[in-house]
Amino acid sequence: MLNPAAAHPERPEALIDAGFLRYHHGYTLEGGEPVQDDSQDLLPYVAAAVPIGPVGLGLCGGLPYARSGSSDPEGPQRFHTIVGRLILMELDLSAAWQATPWLTIGGGLRGGQARYRSVVAIDAGAMVNEMLGEPLAPVGDPLLEGTRSVDKAVGWAVGWSAGARLAWDNGLAFSGGYRSPTHTTIRGTVEIVPSNDLNMALEGDMVGSFAFPPEVFLAAAVPIGPAEIDLEGGWIGWGSMATVHQQADDVTIVSDDPILTALLASYGLDDPALLGTLATEGVYGLGDMFSLGLAARFPVAERWRLLTGLYGAQAAMDSQYLAPGNFDYATLDGRLVVGWQPYETTSLALAGDWIHYRSRTITDSVYSWDNTPEQGPALPSGDGSYWFRMFRVGLTVKLVL
Repeated sequence: MLNPAAAHPERPEALIDAGFLRYHHGYTLEGGEPVQDDSQDLLPYVAAAVPIGPVGLGLCGGLPYARSGSSDPEGPQRFHTIVGRLILMELDLSAAWQATPWLTIGGGLRGGQARYRSVVAIDAGAMVNEMLGEPLAPVGDPLLEGTRSVDKAVGWAVGWSAGARLAWDNGLAFSGGYRSPTHTTIRGTVEIVPSNDLNMALEGDMVGSFAFPPEVFLAAAVPIGPAEIDLEGGWIGWGSMATVHQQADDVTIVSDDPILTALLASYGLDDPALLGTLATEGVYGLGDMFSLGLAARFPVAERWRLLTGLYGAQAAMDSQYLAPGNFDYATLDGRLVVGWQPYETTSLALAGDWIHYRSRTITDSVYSWDNTPEQGPALPSGDGSYWFRMFRVGLTVKLVL
């Protein structure tokens, strides 16, 4: 999926990969109790390529971006997240041209469907103050705690990729490529419940804009006797998602309680004209990141090979914006892969990754209930300590026809 130049193999090939991720996450907000959470994801990937003379065609599909999780709806993180899911299901069509015996150039078209879901607790007092630009409503009143839910949000994304591979008969090879950003507009429904204790909701149509990041990658394979040393580096422009625009259109008030209607009027929530459009700018504090990896491949027996590697990446998020629903860490990934080729046309690989995330202690959170729109989001402070652990087990099957 990274390099479209791989779409020109010597013979037709097909590959299936299934990776199972297990997450362990925990945090302690300042003045709060420790919280832990576990979750898991299955990330499938399929690919096929066929050479046609000097040209090759490839097709692959997978989940290049997938992030999801859920947490206690009454926990201290509820104002940052209760349920969150952002997934891009992508299908790539690639073409590669073998310009010389040692140079292959490729390009691809990428299309995908993005799915988004979100449930967070809200403080209706803070919401009203942000809308009106004045501190008129109380903040922290349990009566004005509710939820904001976005559901059935779907959009289509389109992008492109380009890459090249230099390879010589002695096994030395270099490759690199670029994946463009993929912009998408996601449309779904939004429901805002200003109070969990009262019979009232605001319902509307949600429109959100996302820009999945561009990527640059470089790799080299250097033969040393029967072994091979792999070097790789990359850049991901997560800064493209630093600000995410969401807008609720055609908002209507749903309530059949006259007493409640009068109460809401005192806070300015009974005017459909005022609530006809609600726009928010979700500032996530993301920045670009770099990664670097080193691995060694070597035979251990007839038809058996082993790979050991170590891969590191920067944290993409500024500490000021770290919160229970918006976390990110510098990573160190230790990888072990056992490969077996039972037949000339069949290869299997079992991979295991232990991914260590550097714990973070935050003392400069941008979030505060006292924030004005100019200062930042009116949310509980993210100050505290955070840790994260992840394990991956993957099985890959490759067939050469």
